[in-house]
Parts: sequence; C-alpha cells; structure tokens
Amino acid sequence: MDPATLLQASRHEFAADLWQSTSCSVAARCRKLLGVATLREKIACERETRALLDREGLPEPDAVEYGHTCIRLFWHEPKLCVVVDIDEPPEDGEEAAA
Repeated sequence: MDPATLLQASRHEFAADLWQSTSCSVAARCRKLLGVATLREKIACERETRALLDREGLPEPDAVEYGHTCIRLFWHEPKLCVVVDIDEPPEDGEEAAA
C-alpha cells in the first residue's frame, strides 16, 4: 500500500473508531486520545496550587487560565506566570521521579 493510501486508511480507521464507540462520549474519547485534562482535574489543580500559595504566605494570582493540559496563574506586579502541568499518573502507581 502506498503512503497516501495508508494515511487515508489510518484517518478512516481513526474516525470510525471515534464515532462508533457506544461506551463513552466523543468528548471523552477525544480527551483520552489527545491527552487533555478534564475540567475537574484543572479545578482540583487550581485549588491545590492556591492552598500551597496560602500555606507559603504568597499572594493570590490576579488571573488563572486553563490550558489543554495545564493551568496558568498570572500576577500583574511583578509580571509573573506560573504554569502547572497536569500529567497522567504513571500506570504502575509509582510517583514520577523529579
């Protein structure tokens, strides 16, 4: 099979697999395939980060944005942005090495 035909077949199989699933929604399938964090994960991450800031006596951020796989906290003065990645836990249950 030539590369163009193989690519077309792969796209067709991906689309068929995505749309034919009856066990979960399209959004859930896309999130799983693309590695996008859920809103629940982002909210939990923001709460944990705000609790850490509070424990350490640091100021609250001026703004928070939710990305696909992270949250971003912004302070206007001084100009500062902290990006917190939301990673999938390892499958074996072990903490990732820092």
